[in-house]
Amino acid sequence: MIEVRTGGELDALRACGRANGGVHGAVAEAMRSGVTTGELQEIAIAAMRQCGARSAIKGVNGFPGEICVSVNSEIGHCVPGSYRLKAGDLVKVDIAVAVDGWMTDAARSYVVGDGTEETLHLIEVAETALAAGIEHAVAAADVRIFRMRSA
Repeated sequence: MIEVRTGGELDALRACGRANGGVHGAVAEAMRSGVTTGELQEIAIAAMRQCGARSAIKGVNGFPGEICVSVNSEIGHCVPGSYRLKAGDLVKVDIAVAVDGWMTDAARSYVVGDGTEETLHLIEVAETALAAGIEHAVAAADVRIFRMRSA
């Protein structure tokens, strides 16, 4: 069941979403060769503190990280650590923050440096699919499963 939120609750969720976006922005600025995934996590923690947020995933089911950082073929939800990013790496960052009892979760993909044509195409197709989903996400929409055509 989906709960209908009040205007004040939606404002609180928007504020939490802006905090999440700010943390992603700080991580994106630091995304370069030589930076470790653990250092990205430290940057995220500092950005969370700066905007009054905290990690909403640390400790959930024993997860030790504050954010999730997966590189290249790693499947999501990896614990940040000592891996040093290299040019061309595809980095998936999943950040869930809590602000005043509200939680938002957003995952984004980044390429270190220029990236390969294949990696850039993958991100483009994923962003196109996300945009199509958002476009159709309206109240009382008739939800149908459909198959996307190959790009």
